[in-house]
Amino acid sequence: MEQVKRYSPEQIRHAGLTTITSHSACEGTEPNSREHILAAIATGSEYIEIDVRYDGEQLYLSHDEPEDPAHCVKFETLLQLVSPYPTLFVNCDVKTDGLLELVMAAAKRYGMGHRILFTGQCNHRPNECAALGADLWHSLWRLKNADTVEGIKQLNEAQIREAVKYCKETGCPYINLDKRIVTAENLAFVKENGLNYSVWTADDEELIRFLLEHRVANITTRKPALALKLRDEIQGSPASHGLLPDGSIEKIIRDGAEIMLEADGHRLHIKQKAGTANFVTEYDVRVQHFLEEKLKELIPECAFLAEEEGESDNPVGDGYTFVIDPIDGTTNFMLGRRASCVSVALLKNKRPVYGAIFDPYANRYYAARPGMGAYCNHRKIAVSDREPAVGVASLGTSPYNRDTMARPVTEIMYGLLMNFGDIRRVGSAALAICAVACGESDSYCEPILSPWDFAAGMLILKEAGGVACDFEGNELGFDGPTSVLATTPASLETVLGVVKGKI
Repeated sequence: MEQVKRYSPEQIRHAGLTTITSHSACEGTEPNSREHILAAIATGSEYIEIDVRYDGEQLYLSHDEPEDPAHCVKFETLLQLVSPYPTLFVNCDVKTDGLLELVMAAAKRYGMGHRILFTGQCNHRPNECAALGADLWHSLWRLKNADTVEGIKQLNEAQIREAVKYCKETGCPYINLDKRIVTAENLAFVKENGLNYSVWTADDEELIRFLLEHRVANITTRKPALALKLRDEIQGSPASHGLLPDGSIEKIIRDGAEIMLEADGHRLHIKQKAGTANFVTEYDVRVQHFLEEKLKELIPECAFLAEEEGESDNPVGDGYTFVIDPIDGTTNFMLGRRASCVSVALLKNKRPVYGAIFDPYANRYYAARPGMGAYCNHRKIAVSDREPAVGVASLGTSPYNRDTMARPVTEIMYGLLMNFGDIRRVGSAALAICAVACGESDSYCEPILSPWDFAAGMLILKEAGGVACDFEGNELGFDGPTSVLATTPASLETVLGVVKGKI
């Protein structure tokens, strides 16, 4: 399949652009459905829309109930086709009630549980969708009189206001609206209430233009290539908004992490580096070489600052620089503790423009861009607002420098234990920072870390509403080792009081 530049839905949304959903037009025959799915994938749209049914044994795709479901494409076939594209999400229009758990169970088997949203017969099940880890778009699909002017007026005055009220009460992000009842007036009404529309199925060029000009949240169409072309023309291309196709970066990082999962704990070929308890395995080197090779293909002019092999020869300069820790938490990795990750940050002119940390054992992909929020598996995350006394702090012990750091670390540990509910030791700086970013922890500090340990994490933390600084409260840079404090606003004053002046 021809390669296209792919962007994640949150990238497109936070740039103020309209996401495009390819209507897969599954009409009940295996060849036709499969061809339409492949064509929809090839466009590079952010979503693909499918109609899901159940025959009592397996899920299948068809808009209308067929005479023989055996001839329809299977839902698992769709997952096989879509799973290689990590930023392509699936809109499941469920045609009968009671399918949510079946759909999510199948999606999770393919590592796609975070890429599912629901419309259709699950309209009034927001809590169930949220519990399953899926989004719900509230669909106005019972259109009794939508073919008459009076019917549309009644819908505007009744159903749309009812839908706005429902979405505000339940947290549904979008009203999914049939194209027949789209007017400038109801678009304005919904936006005035802090919501937005997804519109289906818009195939007419004039209508697509109208929707793009009004900045609707999403357009579902059987002509996604046309919609993407018009989006570039009317709203500006993703590249013109400074967006990089991070779907490519995510795939590279996920593929690199697969090398970690090949590890045999008895044959790691461990080497001792400078300092105490500072190790590198053949897998660190293999992951780094893989990442550098693939990321260089993505941005040929980029430089690298990476932990393994010649890191001292890679200063951060102008232009693009990838800052890489191929396996953060190498000691955990050596011991088989399954608390290690790949950490990659992209700097432009010495400022972070993208940060990603992937834990392959938990299948957690954390990512952030400046001003666009922080996400775990494409779902937004935020720091906690707990007070320190009921929170948890984590501590890095800087074991490579224990000769000089042992006493300060002990004093900091005492201070944290006296001020927080409890303390933890993660063994991976990147994962410890992510724990703060997603609200599982309230503070993390370590006296000495290198840029590859914190570059990605600091951006993720800041975009999640947290604070990243050194032990004196100064902004972090990338010129060399530094103390690192990653915390929530609620814990900042307390933890600064513990660490300030200790090194």
